[in-house]
Amino acid sequence: MDYLSFLSLADKNPEKTPIHTLFNFCVWAKDDPSSFTITVNDVLRYLGSSFHYHMVVSNHPGIETQNPGLLFSHVLVPVSIAEKNKTGCVKYSDQDIETRFSSVILPKSTGLDHGCYAHHMGVLIAGLSATQAFMLKQHQSIIKEFSTIAGKTEIVDFRSIFPYKDHFSQVVERFNRNHIETETI
Repeated sequence: MDYLSFLSLADKNPEKTPIHTLFNFCVWAKDDPSSFTITVNDVLRYLGSSFHYHMVVSNHPGIETQNPGLLFSHVLVPVSIAEKNKTGCVKYSDQDIETRFSSVILPKSTGLDHGCYAHHMGVLIAGLSATQAFMLKQHQSIIKEFSTIAGKTEIVDFRSIFPYKDHFSQVVERFNRNHIETETI
């Protein structure tokens, strides 16, 4: 798809959007900034690497100590579905760290046939291959504070996350407004 059409829509917004930031993230990594393709892995690295981690930290001073669950939720991480029902959740695991996220949305188009998913702020964005999950964990391993933040976060419930309160309902409303069918994990 032509990304410039997405940029033209984003340009109508009075503020810089994640669409702009993704474009800049990708263009800075290319030798020819006028001709390149943004891949799925570019998007995964944009939200799941030190780039996004440090952007969140710089926009929320003190988040590392005051709200590590929100910071960890803001970084796209590989997760698996731990339980599927009204009290189900997804879990992030790495070495001796396990973090659970509850009240998570799965767009039905993503499907339940993946062993691993990309999780960001209460949404399973896409299924991940083992190679993509490994890539994300490699990028996250170079973030000095990442393991500490993950270790401070046992469970994040998106029905009650400071400062968004019931972030789950806000996300459901966005999906409903855009006529996207979802499931709750």
